[in-house]
Amino acid sequence: MQDTDPTTPPNLSRPASNDLGFWPVDWCHMVFLVGSVVLFMVIWDPVSDPVGWSLLDTGLIVLLLGIVKKTPSWTLAKAAMTRMAFCMLTIPLIFTQLGSLVPYVNPSNWEEKLFRFDRALFLGANPLHLVGQLNNPWVTEVLQWIYNYYYFIAIVVGIAVVKKRQPRILARLTFCFVLCIYVSYIGYYIVPASGPNIDKYNLYEFGERIHGVYLATEMRQTMFFIEKIKQDCFPSGHTAVALLALLMAKRYAKKLVPILAPLVVALIFSTVYLRYHYVADVIAGIVLAYGTAIFGSKLHERFEQTTWGNDGNESGTS
Repeated sequence: MQDTDPTTPPNLSRPASNDLGFWPVDWCHMVFLVGSVVLFMVIWDPVSDPVGWSLLDTGLIVLLLGIVKKTPSWTLAKAAMTRMAFCMLTIPLIFTQLGSLVPYVNPSNWEEKLFRFDRALFLGANPLHLVGQLNNPWVTEVLQWIYNYYYFIAIVVGIAVVKKRQPRILARLTFCFVLCIYVSYIGYYIVPASGPNIDKYNLYEFGERIHGVYLATEMRQTMFFIEKIKQDCFPSGHTAVALLALLMAKRYAKKLVPILAPLVVALIFSTVYLRYHYVADVIAGIVLAYGTAIFGSKLHERFEQTTWGNDGNESGTS
């Protein structure tokens, strides 16, 4: 379905009613939150603060149910904005608690398998060593900043959509990002692996630590301390989210593409250059981004037609 420029203003005053008030993004949150509570209950003993995490997730579930309950009385615009705000609150909290779950849910290690995949893909050569030959403090500094603040790429696209006052596109965009992120989290459970920067099994022979010019080293250390989960390589969430943002911008905010495209390319390169990811992770992230952009959008568009008809539609048709 091809989106076009608005010819008539969307109906922002009509309630966003449907049978239950649940949107696709709500189901994503609900499944992941309930699943996390169950995992905390099952594992319990070795987990750090299972009571606190379970109560937090339960509180988020209650808040989500409150949003769902109020949805039929809200305008489509208010409902879409509220869900975007809920996502910005929930996603970082869930990412933080993964460090308390992933190592115990699946204690297997995939580092060597990913390392061998990379070597096979490059005909026996080590891609991280090849990229390491480009090591330069100025390049490191710039790429470290881009890597640390990649989420601004998605935020910029979100702001552009909000400014267009087209709530069903905002709802679609939010769902695609949340779906992409949660699938990447599931990947951490299925293929747990720490990055080459940690080199848990001494697979690499890095000649020297990479360092920047100003704050790159401090940023790396701070991020390593803040991120509680270390088995978060496969797929590359940085790659998936940034590329998805670019794909969404190409569809809904074309003026941003010339600005975002070089940033996304630099970010994807940085995941390997900075030794955070295997090439296998990047490939998986690219597949996830395209898969979410295509199938996630189609799934939500089907929901839109079923529940909203033409309400809030940017062109009067889908």
